[in-house]
Amino acid sequence: MKRMAHILLRDEDVISWSISFLEDYRLAQGKISSTSQSLGEVSVKWCKPDVGFYKINTDAAINGKSQKFGCCGRNSSQLVAASSVQCISACLSPQAAEASAILMGFHVVVEANLLPVVLESDAKWVVESINDIRPSYTDIGIIFTDIVDVMSEFSISCFLHF
Repeated sequence: MKRMAHILLRDEDVISWSISFLEDYRLAQGKISSTSQSLGEVSVKWCKPDVGFYKINTDAAINGKSQKFGCCGRNSSQLVAASSVQCISACLSPQAAEASAILMGFHVVVEANLLPVVLESDAKWVVESINDIRPSYTDIGIIFTDIVDVMSEFSISCFLHF
């Protein structure tokens, strides 16, 4: 039994609540279509880009004061054309970390000349915010502005959430 706020809860109740919370979260994030799907059935399949295009996927991970950004670019034959990982010691918000991963991904695209490109990220709010850019002088707004600048300089127009 666990004791929370002067209430005793059975382990089974805590686990049941946790699974329900996670399913609700994933449903809200668009990862599953209904709460009837079990957690084991959730999967996202990578789709290759059209012939002549590259696809770069980005992601960020936060562990305390350590932030890690990664990206992987593949061609239509699904071969890795470029990849990069960066680790920094900082306290970024999850959204700023995801935006930084996307910016790093675009720098990899430009340096490796992976054009034309489709960039994918699982950070829905970040993708929507970049696609609907408005001037902002917050920490994340400045990252968004840098991303939009790179996209316009290199005519990158395809930016997706998966």
